[in-house]
Amino acid sequence: INGESVKGMSASRLYETQPALRSVISFLADNVAGLPLKCYVRQPDGGRERDRDSILAKTLQNPNEWSTGHELIRATVSEYLLHEDSLWLTVPGQDKWTIAVIPHDWTTPKTRDGLEVDYIKIRSTYMSGEAQLKPEDFIRFTGWSPYGSASSSSRIEALKQILSEQISAWNFRNGVWKNGGRVTQWISRP
Repeated sequence: INGESVKGMSASRLYETQPALRSVISFLADNVAGLPLKCYVRQPDGGRERDRDSILAKTLQNPNEWSTGHELIRATVSEYLLHEDSLWLTVPGQDKWTIAVIPHDWTTPKTRDGLEVDYIKIRSTYMSGEAQLKPEDFIRFTGWSPYGSASSSSRIEALKQILSEQISAWNFRNGVWKNGGRVTQWISRP
């Protein structure tokens, strides 16, 4: 990887290859996921009582068959920090719902007017064809974007120049370690 190649990389690929970026996102996501999610029922006197038996409480504790509440929140926060966009597929059930985080790279929001999402197209290498999610089938967490509320604007785009410089510096230092000292300038006299 060279410094210039970073500018064409996706946020997901940068997460895979850049240890500093991965460390920051993993640290934040793990720590946010470590905070307990609790549900409360408001009492007539204005107080609150902890709720452990509602559909919401059960769903947040065990969101699906393959992950825990901690894993759901860690994945949600990771997607949000990396892409400033995170999507939950929600499936209502009898005594609890099922929630799954859909990876950002699989999604393409479609709008009628550029403001409100009409549906989200899902396409992955694991499925043949594509699926469409209507707004009642998902919960979307997105940050502000200069391109409107239907799109997201990743913070990683703003970091690419810094990452490019850092990779160029790493490559130079690795060259020094492999080849010995390098003289980048010299003065010659007649």
